[in-house]
Amino acid sequence: MKTILLSFLAFFTVMGAAQAQENAVPEWRIIPAESHIEFEGTQMGATFKGHFQSFAGKILFDAANLPASSARITIDIGSADAASSDRNKYMRMADWFNVDHFPESQFVTTAIEKGLGNNEYVAKGNLTIRDVTLPITLPFTLDITKTDSGVQQARMSGETSINRLDFGVGQGQWADTKTVANPVKLRILVVASPSPAPSPL
Repeated sequence: MKTILLSFLAFFTVMGAAQAQENAVPEWRIIPAESHIEFEGTQMGATFKGHFQSFAGKILFDAANLPASSARITIDIGSADAASSDRNKYMRMADWFNVDHFPESQFVTTAIEKGLGNNEYVAKGNLTIRDVTLPITLPFTLDITKTDSGVQQARMSGETSINRLDFGVGQGQWADTKTVANPVKLRILVVASPSPAPSPL
């Protein structure tokens, strides 16, 4: 009986390992020099643009296994550059991003779904800014090609819009949307390559 039990345990262990291998999703490593997160707002009727100079994340993606695909992106809020020294100074203050207390923002997917086109997808997830977490939807396109050296490279491009006041960004006198408009566009470009496979034990 003990031998039979051990055989069953061994069988299910092997099957479980095979299933885990089958469901394994490739991890992609962000190439910072070729990736960016940009924002666009309106101040006193004039459009201004900026970007975050530092962000990182973990991306697991397989077009054939979207239910197991995911992304977690962390943004260094203090790295925001809105092409104006005055604007950059105010953005770090308590009424805006309050960088001293909330130095990071994070986007964590809850689902990645197929879009209408061949290379179109939709990332659904939670965005945290300051101490507020809200769901957002990010439609994006994804092209996976090979470099001259034969290495796969993924290029993801997406755009969405959020309301800054929903996240408590721009309080006090800055809550007046006649000064700074509520909607803010976010444009994301992520270029990534497959992470090296772990060395066998």
